[in-house]
Amino acid sequence: MKVTSINGYLGYTQALTHELLAKAERSPVAEQFYAAAREAAGLGANEALTEENFPYYGFTSPATVVKRVKGEGEDAVTETTVVAKGDKILSYDAFLGIVSTFGCADERDPSSIRIKCSSFDSKAEVERLIDEFTAETGKNIMYSDTLGMIMSFVEQMANTMTNVLVGFAAISLIVSTIMIAIIIYTSVLERRKEIGVLRSLGARKKDISRVFTAESAMIGAFSGFIGVIMSLAFSAIGNAVLAFLVKIQGLMAPTWWHYLLMFFVSILLAVVAGFAPSRVAAKKDPTVALRSE
Repeated sequence: MKVTSINGYLGYTQALTHELLAKAERSPVAEQFYAAAREAAGLGANEALTEENFPYYGFTSPATVVKRVKGEGEDAVTETTVVAKGDKILSYDAFLGIVSTFGCADERDPSSIRIKCSSFDSKAEVERLIDEFTAETGKNIMYSDTLGMIMSFVEQMANTMTNVLVGFAAISLIVSTIMIAIIIYTSVLERRKEIGVLRSLGARKKDISRVFTAESAMIGAFSGFIGVIMSLAFSAIGNAVLAFLVKIQGLMAPTWWHYLLMFFVSILLAVVAGFAPSRVAAKKDPTVALRSE
């Protein structure tokens, strides 16, 4: 229905829609068009035009073969009419298309329906009803979900940003792992004499290795603890800023197992980083280690 006065982003009552439809049908051009179609169909002034009683109305220039199907399923009947040049021909759908340009429309046969939902729950309910109707009747209803498209775009952008941040986090983890390995190896070099003393007192190679592995684990635990505290602080500050700017509550809400995972991953990476230096320390010759300054 092309009635520009009731299209747009404002909501109007159903009574206004009916009034504008009735006003469009009372226009002189629409009344003449309907009158000519009723006269061709042999209908009275108050009888309604339908697809069954609608006549071929209008004109065509070339010779045309017109087919129209009546009924559904096994009762469907195809009518074939040969229309010569100058004969009257106009389909019911074409007739409706013409009168719709005058602002006329049949509420029982809408070309499209706009549904505006007040919440995400009502939107999901509408989608469920459409799916049930499609499953029960076998008729495919084509519809566009504007909010769904927007949310899909936002979700895609969020996933992209998440992947980028995960990439930066992975690079940071690799760099931090290498730095821990360097720190532990430096500690091994600076404590060669201590290693020699421990070996001379009867410490085994695996005992020396465990000492530096334990140090790596403590460094990782301390780092993970600091990371958890900073995450809690940034989450609280970020949520407060977002709530003030865009009125969104609890957008940054990591769960307890996120923090627990962060803590143990930090320990694991530190142990992995200290594995090679601890093996180097375990293989030190005690006599050579005791002579080192």
